[in-house]
Amino acid sequence: MVIHAHGNGGNISYDIERMRRLQRIGLAVFAYDYRGYGKSEGSPSEDGVIIDAVAAYDHLRDTLSIPPAKIILWGTSLGGAVSVQVAAQRSAAGLILESTFSSARDVAERVYPFLPVRWLMRTSFRSIDTLRSLSIPTLHIHGGRDEIVDVELGRRLYEAAPGPKEWYEIAGAGHNDTFLVGDAEYLRRVADFSGRYARH
Repeated sequence: MVIHAHGNGGNISYDIERMRRLQRIGLAVFAYDYRGYGKSEGSPSEDGVIIDAVAAYDHLRDTLSIPPAKIILWGTSLGGAVSVQVAAQRSAAGLILESTFSSARDVAERVYPFLPVRWLMRTSFRSIDTLRSLSIPTLHIHGGRDEIVDVELGRRLYEAAPGPKEWYEIAGAGHNDTFLVGDAEYLRRVADFSGRYARH
């Protein structure tokens, strides 16, 4: 079972094709929208989206009786940062971080190098600090031509992960087309990782 957390620029409808492909390889996917995204009410905040993600996990574990040993946390872009925080609070079989950054401020500094963003940003998402304290197996997926989150920021996050880990860089892929460019190899890597760590 995969709990998928989407990126900042969309909602669960943006990931329908990715989820269809994952279902074809036998993965059940639970997707949700954070507060203020899609049809969810409220306004998003760093604490708020983490609370929403933990609630999604708790729903699977407590209401649907999915044991932690069968749960893979998967986050794309911002969703990766959110999933790291869930992994720090809840047990899971594995963590997939796709197009994810070391911290929100690192991304902002790459995009807006001429602004003092470290002083201006209210959101930090210091994923790199949290990940260093975790022992959960991780699969890091990143497009080699990511135009939003530089591949170096994904690599930095990978290097900080202490547990069993894998790096999968997709040559020619950008920020939002990793599953399209990676195609069969992308699905093979995901299936191999989930099959190795999630109890079926």
